[in-house]
Amino acid sequence: MPTPTPIETLVAEAVVADLNTAARNWSLAFTAEEKAVPVWDIDAGELKDLKCCVTATAIENERQTRGTGAGSLHEFRYRVVVDFQKEVNPADRNAVKVLQYLGQEVHDYYLITAPALTVTGLTQPEVTLAERPFTYDLDRLDAQGIFETWIVLTVTGYRP
Repeated sequence: MPTPTPIETLVAEAVVADLNTAARNWSLAFTAEEKAVPVWDIDAGELKDLKCCVTATAIENERQTRGTGAGSLHEFRYRVVVDFQKEVNPADRNAVKVLQYLGQEVHDYYLITAPALTVTGLTQPEVTLAERPFTYDLDRLDAQGIFETWIVLTVTGYRP
């Protein structure tokens, strides 16, 4: 019997598909992937290349109609984190600026465009909020030479 896929994973996978659309023309090349945890093996050199991990981290919901069962409708808000990481020389300000710009570019795309997504089991899914709580993790850059920034998306949709 195949393992069922939870809707929050399907939401993260829809964001991955949207990020990986060739028409996006991001300033830096990357391939987004859905992962449960954005952890990479630094010692194996996995962060020599830019990594993009998409993870669903939270779900909120609110009933929209009266009643219970199949006739009721709930609004679901899925929090999805788009995490970028790359090993850089912290003293190379230009390398950091290019990565900061990519974070800004992805954030602005979701903030301004608010794209609709395709998610099985979810009606009218769309990005309704994009936040960038930190432009990058200064402590990690200083201590490990790893640039990391994340964009937090809220994907809203409806289901019974």
